[in-house]
Amino acid sequence: CCVVFFSSKKAQMEAVDIAPEHRAALDDVLQQLNRDINCLADDNRATRKRALERVRAETVAKKPALSPAVLQGVFESVLKNLLRCVPDAAEKNRELAIGLLSEFVAATSPSPPMLAYIIPVLTVRLGGKDITEPSEELRKMLLDLTVAVMRACPEAAGVYSDECASILQRCLADPFPDVKKGACVAVGVFASAAPARFRMVSVATARALLPCLAHQHARVRADAVDALCAAIRGGDPAMLDDVIVPLAQRAADHAPAVRKALFLGAGSLLVEMPDRYSYWHRLLPLLLSGEADEVPELQGLACELMAKAGAVYEQENEQEMKEQLDFGAAGPGRPRLGARLLVQRNLGKLVVPLLKDLADWSVACRRQAVRLLRVVIKYAEESITLHLEKVLAGLCHTAQDDEADIAATATQCVEAIGATVPAEAWTPVFLPLFSSPALSTLTRAGYLLCLGALVRGGPVTPPTLSAVVAVLADADVCTSVEPRVRDAALAAVIALIGTAGPTCSEHSRTLFSTLLSIQAANPSADVQPALERLATACSSSVDGLFAQHTPALLTRLVASSSEWTRQASERQLFETILGRAGPALGSNLALIIDVFAATLNPSRDPEMRGSFFTLLARLLSEPGAPLNSAGTLTSHVPRIVSLIAPNLAWQGGRTAAALRTAALAALLNLLKTGCVVEEQTASLVDALLPALLTTLDDDFEPARLVACHVLRQLLVLAPSAFSGSHASLDRLHRLAPELVKRMDDSSDPVRNAAADIWAPLLACTREHYDTVLYQAHLDGMLRGLMVHLDDPDPAINGKVLDALKSIAVLVPSAVQSAAEGARFKHRNTNLIDDLVRHTEALLK
Repeated sequence: CCVVFFSSKKAQMEAVDIAPEHRAALDDVLQQLNRDINCLADDNRATRKRALERVRAETVAKKPALSPAVLQGVFESVLKNLLRCVPDAAEKNRELAIGLLSEFVAATSPSPPMLAYIIPVLTVRLGGKDITEPSEELRKMLLDLTVAVMRACPEAAGVYSDECASILQRCLADPFPDVKKGACVAVGVFASAAPARFRMVSVATARALLPCLAHQHARVRADAVDALCAAIRGGDPAMLDDVIVPLAQRAADHAPAVRKALFLGAGSLLVEMPDRYSYWHRLLPLLLSGEADEVPELQGLACELMAKAGAVYEQENEQEMKEQLDFGAAGPGRPRLGARLLVQRNLGKLVVPLLKDLADWSVACRRQAVRLLRVVIKYAEESITLHLEKVLAGLCHTAQDDEADIAATATQCVEAIGATVPAEAWTPVFLPLFSSPALSTLTRAGYLLCLGALVRGGPVTPPTLSAVVAVLADADVCTSVEPRVRDAALAAVIALIGTAGPTCSEHSRTLFSTLLSIQAANPSADVQPALERLATACSSSVDGLFAQHTPALLTRLVASSSEWTRQASERQLFETILGRAGPALGSNLALIIDVFAATLNPSRDPEMRGSFFTLLARLLSEPGAPLNSAGTLTSHVPRIVSLIAPNLAWQGGRTAAALRTAALAALLNLLKTGCVVEEQTASLVDALLPALLTTLDDDFEPARLVACHVLRQLLVLAPSAFSGSHASLDRLHRLAPELVKRMDDSSDPVRNAAADIWAPLLACTREHYDTVLYQAHLDGMLRGLMVHLDDPDPAINGKVLDALKSIAVLVPSAVQSAAEGARFKHRNTNLIDDLVRHTEALLK
């Protein structure tokens, strides 16, 4: 810039227009500073520095202070010389000159002719393509001077709008954060000082602000948000299309100060922006995001700003909204009417982008979208019905998000819909989705989560209750192999019972069956709380529910039991009923046996029969004998045995051996129940004995072991079947040789079990046993047992000794002779001596 120096004091005085009463004071000051003013252009930097300090000391820093008029005159006189020092080579001189200019501007009001010198200098120093001022601090001082000039002379921003815009845009790109912050403040000053002129450069200024929104300093970001909102408010509204996305991203900023700036700016735009009616859908999400903020203070601030915007909207549309204002006032916790209408009338434009963001790859974007959608639903209330299908579809997917907080918020959104949208409105829209043939298990799980949330949200009508129960009872739901589907179904049932209360008693059987089916598909599922809630709703107990509904469930299962496979859901349900029904089993024993009859048929899959025999064995061994809770198990024993007997027939293979073992285990537990009377046992022995004798020689050790236990139990329960008549004794004589063989078994447990049988078996010979007629049988038993009197297992030879003593009661001399003959073959003769003493006592 060109600076003109006055050659004389008279010329200086003539250049200043000042009132006569201040002329004398001005003359004195200028006379004192005349030399210093001239020294400002001296070649010596030290001289220039002293001159600057002297000018400051005699003007803005003088005590007592000069009058504003005198300062104004001095400023006009020294301005050009001060501006000459702004590009001074010495940084200190530049600092003094810029500071002195700022103080003059703060104390006076620069006239338009003065601005013609100030603005170009500032433009050269700050508005160029390259950084002219190397010092960051001085650039900040120059920017502050620019702001001070615009505040002191608003017309400067209008006349020199291009220069001001270039300064601000260049400073917004400055690497020094403080300069960026100052430039953001300057944008707001420019917008308010010259609105008409700022509108022409607002778009370019807004674009320059965008990089500041992502600056690493939170304070810079916050100031940039303020500046951008000011630019939108006073500039071209079309810029919203370019800046709305970066601006909206600040709603998820980690710094609360930045978010607060956004919410305050959005609130002011909703109230003050001239063209806001055309951009509600752009502005509302900015403020509504605040109500979903994690900081309670910011939530409250956003609510207040939204209420204020709603109040202004009500005032501007009072005639149109008169009836609604009279009857649609907000209740406790309900947003203001104007705020609700703002959202409802722009709902379509708000929902569509939010649903798109719900499927975004970015976790932050999905989180922000679902939080904002929750607030939109709160304001939309029943108006969300128009977009219900799309909204629910998006939320069903989001409800299964990998991020737990996003999934939970999606569920809250659906609950809010259920609370505001009547059940008869969402039922025909949502429930038909479950019948889609292309429905994947993952999608079904999401639908079930949302169904439960809808039910929790509000009351359900009887038609809706019936429709929801039907959906939950569908086999694809309650028997699904997908854990998420089962868990969601269980949660939906619990929600339905909690919401419907006593009215769900009409569907108690279906709900009861659904809960048991869920547990059948997933044994670890805890359905007990749901059963207790259902029982309470039906004014009953859990045992009462089983007693009431078990017959119908079993009847249904009997009809399909002949077609079951190992993976059939009905089979799992049957096992669950047997495991949980408790006392209700006894009164339904006939139906239970019908199921076992269909599944234990020898023509069925061996592995499935084996699993059912295991189930039967477990039921028969349960404490309290639930199968006999009605006292009818005894009458069903023959039928149960008739189901077991055919499966004892020998067949090759490990699977067949395991099946025989499971069948024997069931038979053994049946005999141990105490419900088998001797008369029944005697009639059953002939059917069972051949298979048992064959099994004693089975290759599968567990089968031999269980067969021994079964035979002992038969001898204990029905000794008459092995004594008395010739036919009965024939059974005994067929069994004895097989037992002798088992005493040589390779398995010690089997030999021990076989040894246990001798006591009840020989007890059958105490009465009416013809020792002469059956001498050969006695000799065979005596020879076989005598060998094992020297068994290395003390438990076995003790049992053998007791058996030989029992034989000695019948034929003491024969036993004595056999013992004396075996004395020299045994390693330990103590037991021989004991046996001999026993026979001698009998012979006396």
